[in-house]
This record gives sequence, structure tokens and C-alpha cells, in this order.
Amino acid sequence: VLRDYASLGGSLLFLLEPDTTDETFLNFLALYAIAVGEGEVVDTASFIATNPLFLQVKRSNGQFPPHEITREFDVLYMPGSTYIATSVNPASIPITDSGLPYIVHRIIASSTLSSWAETDPTSDLQYDQGIDLIGPLPLAISVEAIAELGGSPLVDQGEFVATNMVLVGDTDFGSNQFFSSARNGDLIVNSVNWLARDFELITIRSKTVAFRELVLTQTERDFVRWSGWLLMPALIGLAGIWTWWRRR
Repeated sequence: VLRDYASLGGSLLFLLEPDTTDETFLNFLALYAIAVGEGEVVDTASFIATNPLFLQVKRSNGQFPPHEITREFDVLYMPGSTYIATSVNPASIPITDSGLPYIVHRIIASSTLSSWAETDPTSDLQYDQGIDLIGPLPLAISVEAIAELGGSPLVDQGEFVATNMVLVGDTDFGSNQFFSSARNGDLIVNSVNWLARDFELITIRSKTVAFRELVLTQTERDFVRWSGWLLMPALIGLAGIWTWWRRR
């Protein structure tokens, strides 16, 4: 179903997780020269203390290559991410007579030079040469394709039918817990707008301030007032008297 949809110019957003093993999706992505990385990305130069698996993607670290989706981004939080890789040499991807490549991959966000793909995140986090893949690693990419590998472009009214995709190596960043953190929510919304080709809607949205008001009855207000004025000082005083009595 996905293959038929994509071949007719469908747009797809994939949110993946480390150690994605579903052969159906992996085989589908391979048609567009995409591979899902093995292991979980560790970044010792840009993370939320004290967990190098909780990635902090920052513009100041050069982790946002030029792209419409993240044009004005400063920070993203990705709590546990895999990486997205291309499965073939870009030079081997066919090109039309007009010079248009069948498939174009662009990096949206990446890890730093001090990162690697940790194949065993349950052990001590250290780079094992010959086992782990050294960074920088693409954490999110976009794909523009007019045909899958080995296929032929479809032409409609004199134009190539294009398939657009966005792939992110994490799902947790878009959960309720992290959606409002930094530019996490903007990444999802901007990706959808990019896929829909509504480029004018790709922007940085102002943070909404949630109105939180504590409403108390008169009895509850009196309890808060008198417990703060009398109860706490009384308890501290009794604790002091008890301590003095034991030490005398």
C-alpha cells in the first residue's frame, strides 16, 4: 500500500526508533536508498546532563545543515535516537536527461563529531572501534524522489510525479512530554507543511503560555495561611525542643 501511494506522488513522515527491525518498512525504505541505522546515537559534545543518549541538537554546534524545515531552529531535544543513512552511493543514483536525480537526500539534523552509534547502550557508553559507527550521523533527513531505485519516473501533464518523505530517528521528541520543549513541536509541524509543499507555513511559532490559576475556597485559604504562619514554626520549635531535651 505504501509503495503504491508513494509512486503516485504521496508524502510520508516516518518517526523511527533505535533498532527498528520491521522488514516491511525497511524494504520499502530501501527502494529509496534509505537505511535505518543500528544502535542508539551517543553524543558526548551535545547532550542533556547527565545522559549522552539524550541528544541536544544545537545550531551553535553546526547540527542544522541548510534546510527549509529547520531554517530558524536553535535547539532540538531528542531523548534516544537512531540515525538515518543512505544505502547506496549517491553517484550511482540515475539522473534524467534534464539532469534531475531520481532521488535526493538532504540532512535536516545531525549529531556532532563527538558522537557514535552505540550498539550496546546498556553497557558503559564508550566508542568501540570496529563495532560502533563514528559520527557525525544524520538524525533526520528529507527525501525527494521521482522514482524508486530500478524504477522509472512517472510523468503527469508534462511534469515528474514526486514522492516526498521526512524521516526522523526518534519518536519520543514528539510525545506530550517533549513536544513543547525547544523546537520539537515545530519540527513536526514544519515537516508536515514541507511534505504538503506549504512552504509559506514553515515558520517558528511563538510559545503559548499556559494559564494556571490555583482556585481555593475560604476554608482552604485559611488553612494555607495559618499552617504557614503557625504550623510550620510550631513543628520546627518542637523539633528543636526535642533535640535539646535528648542532648541535655
